[in-house]
Amino acid sequence: MINRPSAFIREEWEKIYSLVLEINGIMVTDSNGVIIWVNDAFTRITGYTSEEAIGNKASLLKSGYHDSIFYKILWDTITSGEVWSGVMTNRRKDGSYYKELMSIAPLKTEEGSVTRYIAMKKDVRDFHNLGDAERQLSTEFDRVVPLMTELNDVNTALEQAKSETNAMLNATSEAIMLLSIDDRMLWLNKAFGRFFSLITQDVTDDFFHNLKSHWDRVFEDSSKIMHIVNSATESQVSEYREAVSQIWPQKRELEVYSAPVKDANEKYLGQLFVFRDVTRERAVERMKSEFVSLVSHEFRTPLTSICGYTEIMLEGDVGEFTDEQTELLKTIQRNANNLTEIIGSLLVVSRLEAGAIKLNLSVIEIHEIIDNTVELLRPQIEAKKLKLKVSVHPDLPPVEGDSQWINQIILNLLSNAYKYTHSGGTIDISANEEDNFLFIRITDSGIGMSTDEQEKLFTKFFRAENPETIKAGGTGLGLWISRSLVEMHGGEIMVMSQPGKGSTFTIKLPITNKYS
Repeated sequence: MINRPSAFIREEWEKIYSLVLEINGIMVTDSNGVIIWVNDAFTRITGYTSEEAIGNKASLLKSGYHDSIFYKILWDTITSGEVWSGVMTNRRKDGSYYKELMSIAPLKTEEGSVTRYIAMKKDVRDFHNLGDAERQLSTEFDRVVPLMTELNDVNTALEQAKSETNAMLNATSEAIMLLSIDDRMLWLNKAFGRFFSLITQDVTDDFFHNLKSHWDRVFEDSSKIMHIVNSATESQVSEYREAVSQIWPQKRELEVYSAPVKDANEKYLGQLFVFRDVTRERAVERMKSEFVSLVSHEFRTPLTSICGYTEIMLEGDVGEFTDEQTELLKTIQRNANNLTEIIGSLLVVSRLEAGAIKLNLSVIEIHEIIDNTVELLRPQIEAKKLKLKVSVHPDLPPVEGDSQWINQIILNLLSNAYKYTHSGGTIDISANEEDNFLFIRITDSGIGMSTDEQEKLFTKFFRAENPETIKAGGTGLGLWISRSLVEMHGGEIMVMSQPGKGSTFTIKLPITNKYS
């Protein structure tokens, strides 16, 4: 691959631009003589606008004045890598003839192959004699050609880089689409065509929404993909990730990822969309969830018996036990209860992943939920000599939610505060309304967490490596469950923490208009 010439910097672009304006006429062609660029002076001399000239061969200007030998000498010179200079009679767009002094130079790659030709023109009528015209043209030509050669190298390098990038993107298994600000599909890779049964060349540069009838056929819910595209292009700043179901030409579960595309000056250019086939991954996840659910149910029956019979024995219904036997029974009971809790968490996780949890929505007074949860844990909190402060006003507006799962969220967070706060520490529970949201905060003076730990905190099975955390036990599922349940209610859960100084967990729930 050709490297970009180090000398080719912004100042060189400015030089080229100013020189181009000074010269009477410049025409650039490809290696076959097809015009690819002209300047304004070219139009003034020939009468052809850039739109009319570009795409035509340079022979567009042929006057018929010169014979074939003249043009053969010209082409033999420039194709051999040399500069041709001479006086030529050409014909303008209006049919009139004119004489011009012209120099044509080949632009070559580092390997020596010719990729473009640059022709500089001077209308000889602008000079008192031909010698003055030749000297001025030679001077300007010597200044411009090296810069144009570097520009040619840059173009070649860019074209090579573009070709390599296209090859890589076309080789990927994900479908990729680049969408412009005005909804046009600027670039599509081959996988996009395969995924959605499209001939990419036919739809490139078309408007995405023009294909709505096609998307109606492709996606189970085409309105969802339209919403994803609209939301991503309207935000222009954030990354976006969503799941969609494809039903044609084959069934797929897709994960759609989107990110803004910007230039070096942070100007928004468009939006990149990547469609990844996650059908197999989702199938494996479902199998795993089904297995966990099956095993958990199978464990639950014997555990229920173990817990029940242990409680009967501890109550003395089957006779007296020695102190040592009693301690052994308490150990059995404690571990059986812990295992029951783990199995319960695994069952909730499998139900959440399978989308089997449906919210039973009703009007919830949050102070009642918090009071009930506090009373449930008060014996353990007091036994650990923790100071508990509850500041939740009963006049707070209600929220719409499922009381069972809202209770589970607060119980998980309050249990963690109790578990990870040293004896004699404090736990504060507060709630307030702000901007049509209800904020519930649970603050403790416990062991706290590092920034790295906070980033991973809401992932499944995450356990901090702090020895005190390990000693306290737990499954690493409670916070993942809590976040999933909060998001099902249209809310957010956040954490602020410092090692050794405690943590604050904040639940943000929307207050619906009909209850605010």
